[in-house]
Formats: sequence, C-alpha cells, structure tokens
Amino acid sequence: MAGCSLPSLADFTQVDAFWTDNFALEMPITDNSGAALDGGDVIQIGFFKGVDPNKNPNTYTDDDWDSFFALTG
Repeated sequence: MAGCSLPSLADFTQVDAFWTDNFALEMPITDNSGAALDGGDVIQIGFFKGVDPNKNPNTYTDDDWDSFFALTG
C-alpha cells in the first residue's frame, strides 16, 4: 500500500485483496440492524489500541472508544 504508514508498534493482520473481494461478494457489510450498506456508503477502518480483543463491543467505555485509531475515513 503505497503512501500508507502504520504506527510503528501497531499489531495488524494482513488481508489480501482477493479475500476482501470475495468477502464483499459473499457477505455484504451490514449496519447494526443487519441491513446491507448501500453502494457509496463510507466506512471507517481502524483499530482499538489497548482494548482486549475479546471484549464485547456493547460494553466498550468512553475510554475504549477514544482509543480508536482510524486508518481510513
């Protein structure tokens, strides 16, 4: 990804373009109610720094949400 720099200590999982293409075709991204997003909708991709990955997002605190580091959007 030319022009994209990640924080030097970030943990990340690599996802190849072919997998994301297949994912988008087979399982559309949905909103909280389960409805597929329309074409042209904007999503934000990033990560939560320091939040336990096993933690239920329904229990995130304000501090958890404040730790979100956006990579896009």
